[in-house]
Amino acid sequence: MPWVVMMTLIIFVPLLLMYYYVGCCLINALAERKGWDRRRIRRVLLPVGIYLNILPPLAGMLYWIGGRPAVQVLGGESFLLDLLVVYPFWFGLVIVAQTFLILVLWQLSKLILFPVYRHRTEAWKKRFPSFVLGTLAVVIVYSVTTIVNNTWNIRIHQAELELPTEFTALDGTRIAVIADIQGDGRTRPSIIRRYVEKVNALEPDMILFGGDVVTSGEKYITSTIEVLAELRARHGKYAAVGDHDMFSGRTRIISELREAGFIVLEDSTIKVRINGTPTILTILTHTYQQRTSPEALETATNHAHEAFRIMLVHQPAESLVYLARDRGYHLFAAGHTHGGAITFGIPGIYFWAPSRVETRYFTGFYKVGSLLVAVTNGLGHTLTPIRYQAPVEITLVTLRRS
Repeated sequence: MPWVVMMTLIIFVPLLLMYYYVGCCLINALAERKGWDRRRIRRVLLPVGIYLNILPPLAGMLYWIGGRPAVQVLGGESFLLDLLVVYPFWFGLVIVAQTFLILVLWQLSKLILFPVYRHRTEAWKKRFPSFVLGTLAVVIVYSVTTIVNNTWNIRIHQAELELPTEFTALDGTRIAVIADIQGDGRTRPSIIRRYVEKVNALEPDMILFGGDVVTSGEKYITSTIEVLAELRARHGKYAAVGDHDMFSGRTRIISELREAGFIVLEDSTIKVRINGTPTILTILTHTYQQRTSPEALETATNHAHEAFRIMLVHQPAESLVYLARDRGYHLFAAGHTHGGAITFGIPGIYFWAPSRVETRYFTGFYKVGSLLVAVTNGLGHTLTPIRYQAPVEITLVTLRRS
């Protein structure tokens, strides 16, 4: 069974429980606040809930009938199916999961504040229906607005890296970090071109591409790389191999990237000069299917510290971050995580994403000793066709003298 179908079906079980809990809260809130009949409310909400969750059983049925080829129709190949089936499921998931989280936190707060709450139980009960309806309304507006903005707009995420005194000649150097282009039925050449134009508008001196040219298969390899060929950087554009490159035609992808002007390396180090300053760029292949051997790591990272040092990988593995720190690297660049794609939490306070299970370095910038870790959210999609609190982005690092 395809990974995307399997994960969608796995998500489906806890999602149904969330729908049930939020649905019960909503039914009670409408009945108590509006005086509506509970049975009539259920008759309206049940078909809506069923419609919003057609995708998982449909994906399973298509795979059972026609295997992988039949499931491809849900991968962005049909705009009508996206509009009527795929997007409603994922929008609904975000809204219900975010509402569920807030309602559960409300209930937990009652337990924590029980000494205060126990003398005012009736007042809390009267307020709860209004709280449920208000929460749902706010979450719907916030979620839809955030999804649209994060999915179809491009954020420029910037940071400055303070240079050691011996590398002040690099002051003002701009390094663009991109990853996870993942050309497919949704991330088409027109979308990729808009992304590429924004990268070029930043006038980067160097472009680091963390891998994943397409989502799957070979259909979109050439059309995607033809657009990536338009990327421009004064001191070159460099690429690592990503997970999706591994199972989508690795040899072909590497060959076409090189023809498009990229320097593609695996477990190797290249020496370049930027503004007369010696610079070392180490590119490692760290994916689910392939890890760099200890011997190759030793060879690739054992270089003189007199050069400015950059490490580029696909997956931001913690072990590689610490290795880069210990070996005196200054910048660590990666992608892979999509910033979590869909992250939940209370805006401005805390967000949680499945990617946190894999690595603590899942989005944005981190300072690890003197090392700056830059993990970009990238452009494309894998499991979800939307972004929520994990915007599409181009990451830009500007080197500055201290």
